[in-house]
Amino acid sequence: MSEYNYEYNGNTYTLKPDVLELYRDGIDIISARKKLIFEATHKIDRNIILKYEKELKELNRKKFTQAQKKKDVTGIEKQIEELEYKYETDSEVQSINVYVTGCVEDAMLKLVLDKELMTRVIPKLIDGDSSTFDFSDFKFIENVVSKVVIDFFFVTTQSRSI
Repeated sequence: MSEYNYEYNGNTYTLKPDVLELYRDGIDIISARKKLIFEATHKIDRNIILKYEKELKELNRKKFTQAQKKKDVTGIEKQIEELEYKYETDSEVQSINVYVTGCVEDAMLKLVLDKELMTRVIPKLIDGDSSTFDFSDFKFIENVVSKVVIDFFFVTTQSRSI
């Protein structure tokens, strides 16, 4: 995992290689991110998206059942394709998805800029001389904290998909 290196004021820091240790030390970041995203998105009316998802699930279930019975599923596949196209081109769905994406980006920014949380967690996630950390310096936030947080989520997400 040596590809996760960070430089600041002539010092190099490395994300700790033990994924389990990263989880244990970074669980507060995971919790804070989930909370921030929930707070920003829980009141969004997603009924239109849920309607599409329900229809798609029903069509996929119907396709599976027909395939099990060795029946032609071409018509159902066409319906699925049409529904997916309709979903992808629905301007209301697109607006909701763009808004949610923005909320997630804002949550990550708030997370990275949370001085109290980052001061407590970042030293646990990386190896290197923590006496040089300056959580008030934008360059430190930009070159170390933001990259560590992104890499932390990447590494922990990758380990769950294996």
